[in-house]
Amino acid sequence: MKLYFRNSNSKELKFVREVDSQQEVFDEIKKYAKENNIDVCYIRTFGTDKVTTYDFGSHSDFFELHK
Repeated sequence: MKLYFRNSNSKELKFVREVDSQQEVFDEIKKYAKENNIDVCYIRTFGTDKVTTYDFGSHSDFFELHK
């Protein structure tokens, strides 16, 4: 599975890394956020069979997991 970051200022996805488990997804979101000075207020998920979106409270930026 591939984890991406979607920034509201760009229409392109930024690849974060390959992940194998849900725990890795949460760990990578927290790590990426810390490295890029992004506040994570909470993590809420929604999506389809192919893409899960991770809302972390910014209202415009999201992480996406492509299966």
